[in-house]
Amino acid sequence: MALNTPKFGMLEGVKVVVAGNAMAGPLTGNLMAENGAEVIHIEGSKAQDVKRFSDGGRKVGVGREHANMYELGLDYVCPEGREVFYRLIKEADVLVESNKGGSFEKWGMTDEFLWGLNKALVIVHISGFGQYGDPYYYKRASYDFIGQSFGGYTNINGNTKGKNFAKPVSCDYATGMYGALLATMALYRAAATGIGESIDVTQYESVLRNQWYQVVAGLTDGEEPTDYDGCDPDIAADATYECKDGARVNLFIAGAGVNARAAKLMGFEDDEAFKGINNVLYSNPNAERYLNYIRNFCKSYTADEVEKLCAENGIPCSKIMTYKDMLNNSQYKAHDSLVTFYSQWSGRELTAPAPVGRLKKRPNKIWRGGASHGFDNEDILEAYGFSEDEIKSLYECGAVARLGDK
Repeated sequence: MALNTPKFGMLEGVKVVVAGNAMAGPLTGNLMAENGAEVIHIEGSKAQDVKRFSDGGRKVGVGREHANMYELGLDYVCPEGREVFYRLIKEADVLVESNKGGSFEKWGMTDEFLWGLNKALVIVHISGFGQYGDPYYYKRASYDFIGQSFGGYTNINGNTKGKNFAKPVSCDYATGMYGALLATMALYRAAATGIGESIDVTQYESVLRNQWYQVVAGLTDGEEPTDYDGCDPDIAADATYECKDGARVNLFIAGAGVNARAAKLMGFEDDEAFKGINNVLYSNPNAERYLNYIRNFCKSYTADEVEKLCAENGIPCSKIMTYKDMLNNSQYKAHDSLVTFYSQWSGRELTAPAPVGRLKKRPNKIWRGGASHGFDNEDILEAYGFSEDEIKSLYECGAVARLGDK
């Protein structure tokens, strides 16, 4: 039998196997599944993904992050499990594995071996420190906060008071996104040449890449980031402001035109120090007076009123949205930014972010929420040609297991 995958999206017909838990690896598969790929997620036969129990028992995280993926409980390292794994690989277009660096090589499943099974296979290795390099590093386990720390993201986002974790799991999300992006690039080349690719994506390099000019200044000129109380490390006005109702807004006041409009709206157009200015930097001796004009303006209105006045005057601004705000916001509704779907793992309907990107001809979608460990075992095994007796034997030897509810 075939898996009953709906036909939709830009990756319709693409088959992906994800071997790994926690965030970054499954996220790579999830992003591809949202765009139509048939994705089989493998969890070990003896333990469930730790992510299933990391949301305080709410069972909502996996409901979203495993959406559209088939769940197989498989020990793919034991001999019986390898037979199943290799059969999946022979038909797959992409393999995503997220283990400690060098694990697949240690298990004898090198890129070359896997290409012997399927020469067009795109292999995405996701790890904390990579598949090669200094053994002191690359063979280590890693989680989001470790990748943030080693990649300098903690240093640029925080201070010594412990408020330096760019949450939630921004490192894993960045890594998963790079994994999905590079996998689809490699698929394009494999389709043209019939030859696969191996991609080594690390957590630390993913966040290292996402540090704008500061990382170049730091590496080139030895300039370390400093603590600052704003959204921009240099431009004073680009910051967060509290409003009359206690809610907050972020403003981006940069450039001569925006500053001129802000001066007129906020009451400092007659202050000679700020006439014709392009930007006011923190180093400007009048920066605090300038900021007080903006603070006092914001304190005079509610956050919604500040946003409305700024929008009417061409000043980039947004209220800092709460989840409650999102549910009632006109743009969230009009742009279909949220979706509701049923998750078997969660046992109820969930409201969650829609897939990113609106496609006119090949729309992406969520067709089912995340399911429990091993939920699709029999369907997958039957689809890949295993008989009823063979499936029974795989359960009996422990190569296949279901640790969740069917």
